[in-house]
Amino acid sequence: ANGENLTLSLNPLRINDDMAEIDMNATDMVGNNGVMHGINDVLLPSSAQLTVIDRAIADPNLSVLVDLVQTAGLVDEFSALPGPVTLLAPTNSAFDKLPNGTIEELKLPENVDMLSRVLKYHVIVNKIYHSSQFEDEELLTDVGTVTFNVTGGEPT
Repeated sequence: ANGENLTLSLNPLRINDDMAEIDMNATDMVGNNGVMHGINDVLLPSSAQLTVIDRAIADPNLSVLVDLVQTAGLVDEFSALPGPVTLLAPTNSAFDKLPNGTIEELKLPENVDMLSRVLKYHVIVNKIYHSSQFEDEELLTDVGTVTFNVTGGEPT
């Protein structure tokens, strides 16, 4: 379904192992285009259950960011953000643009507070899908307000 696999087990009747059981009182309801079975749960694709940090962990192009989030001890905090949030996730190539030694310096135990502030600066308390969706405005981040200037749908 939707590009993901569903597994139907027969004894007992269930879907995706123990995720959802088929309601035996609502089986084999036949329609002119198929058959329907009631289930005791809502099936959600795995993509709907992932947090922004889960998505980052799954993306090899964000491995430096994930390493820094782990170093700062923010995995649980970022996973528990109530949302909606937008994580402006620097890619590995973005981190490559920093001066040599910057990442190593931020990872030192005495700099974890600064690292935490830098990472939280990338969390916007709102869901933003594309830069053209907002005009010049201030957005609340996890560490304060940041002002975005947009001209013709592009940040300036």
